[in-house]
Amino acid sequence: LGDVYKRQDFKEALVALESLLKTKDNATLRAYKAGCLMELGQTEKAFQEAQQAFDLNPEDLEANIIQGTLYFQSEDYKKAFPFLQKSYVLDSSRLEVLLKIAHMYASAGKIEGAISVYEQLIVQHPGFFMGHFNLGVLYFKQNRLGAALDVLADGLALEPEDIETLLNYGLILFQLERFPEAVETFDYLLNI
Repeated sequence: LGDVYKRQDFKEALVALESLLKTKDNATLRAYKAGCLMELGQTEKAFQEAQQAFDLNPEDLEANIIQGTLYFQSEDYKKAFPFLQKSYVLDSSRLEVLLKIAHMYASAGKIEGAISVYEQLIVQHPGFFMGHFNLGVLYFKQNRLGAALDVLADGLALEPEDIETLLNYGLILFQLERFPEAVETFDYLLNI
């Protein structure tokens, strides 16, 4: 099943899960099935399966993640948040949970909450480029230019030719009146 999931062959995974569920019905397997249904665009069935997973075990990490994810994808953040928050309590290191919680905070205008989650995310997942980028942009929006510059520099160490990161980096250098470095950054950006 793991190999099928890694290949993102959700139809094959769904068949395997349905077979497993005949002999071993549990919340985690139902949550995985809901995930497959979601990936296959069968949202209504995914919601039903996710609810069954949650009903079987409200403390199951995967059941909470899939419930939160389904509500998140339908942009019902109010319903998504309790499930993702519970997922966070059950396992505070899960990248997808941290990303969704940070996104919900930012979407609700709760920038400090989003920053706090992204700060935790880059500590736990230092190689995840988008965590650095998103945190840098949030710092930039708050005019925390030094912090933004540091985080974006870490992001550029991971993705040295990311255009948006270079643009933000150059703009921050310009605002800090570090003009030679800003010009160098913009020249590099133009030559990509």
